[in-house]
Amino acid sequence: MKKRIFFAAIALLSGLCPAHALDESNLVIADATAEAGTTVTIPVTMTGCASGYQFEVYPPAGVTLTKVQRGEVIKVRDDDDEYIFTFQNAGRENGGRFVLCYSIGVLTEQAGEVAKLVFSVDESVAPGTYNIEMKNAECAHSTYILSTYRERTSTLTVTNPSAVNGITADLLSGPVTVYNTAGVKVKAIGRCTSSEEITAGLAPGTYTVKGNGLTVKIVKP
Repeated sequence: MKKRIFFAAIALLSGLCPAHALDESNLVIADATAEAGTTVTIPVTMTGCASGYQFEVYPPAGVTLTKVQRGEVIKVRDDDDEYIFTFQNAGRENGGRFVLCYSIGVLTEQAGEVAKLVFSVDESVAPGTYNIEMKNAECAHSTYILSTYRERTSTLTVTNPSAVNGITADLLSGPVTVYNTAGVKVKAIGRCTSSEEITAGLAPGTYTVKGNGLTVKIVKP
């Protein structure tokens, strides 16, 4: 009872969150779908309010966590245009990352997106459903632990690239530009007659091809 009264007092003084939102604070990595050979940004949401949280995230084999970004609800700034919430992350074994966010007792204004995880899916990953593991997660306000759990799983569904085979001049006539999966231009030709011509001289893999007002993907075996 004392704990609930204390939380209610915090909410009234801060004017940010209703008292029950503190008790309901929780972290979830969303399920997502991505094509092999592409990148995907997956949000981490908090179902309540807190002044700090932490977790570890571990992607499946063949999937690399390339970047961890600040979520929308922790982009609040003070009068000096400085972030109120400190946001940090560090490497862990097996391709994992530790994510930490905290403020000096200031609650998030609302539930919502608290982080963005950018994953790169290797071209070699077979279609299927894979687990993304969130471990040792915790939400807190000041010295009070609001929620904690050892492990939670979300899913990443990998699909085949939506490649177009047998591209002809009727589809992509005129100048054609070819990009790799990182979005880097790797080739340009004045006019194409076939998919083989587009990928000639390129390493096997998936490419994005732009021309004739169209954008398509093509796989070179």
